[in-house]
Amino acid sequence: MSALVWLRVAHVVSAVLGVGSVGGVAVTAHAASRAGTLGGTPIVPMLRLTSIGFALTFLTGAALDLAAGGAFHDRWWFRIAGISMVVAGVLLGILRRRARRAIAGDGAVSLPGLAWLAYGAAAVVAWITTLMELRPFQ
Repeated sequence: MSALVWLRVAHVVSAVLGVGSVGGVAVTAHAASRAGTLGGTPIVPMLRLTSIGFALTFLTGAALDLAAGGAFHDRWWFRIAGISMVVAGVLLGILRRRARRAIAGDGAVSLPGLAWLAYGAAAVVAWITTLMELRPFQ
């Protein structure tokens, strides 16, 4: 098997295991919002895993483009997906910072707001997946 195949495997594994955990983050944030506390939830480690997954998926996606001789970087669906990855990463960064503040006892942090940030990141992931599969804007 070629290195390109293994790179694609790494890309899909990081997307499924890392980025895919954004759904669990959203469910955890929503449950914490209903319970009124983040205490006792694994949201911070889940956010760390998701952030690492986003970074690895972004890097392996860029590496796939390079390995394919730049076959994708002039495609708008690929560019928009890359920008969307950055948007989702920013949402997760804000979410992680606010979750840490909420766990530390900062009462100014809105737990429903955390859930909405998580759902927003999940929606961006759905958008990215749609772009990757449909490849519009050729």
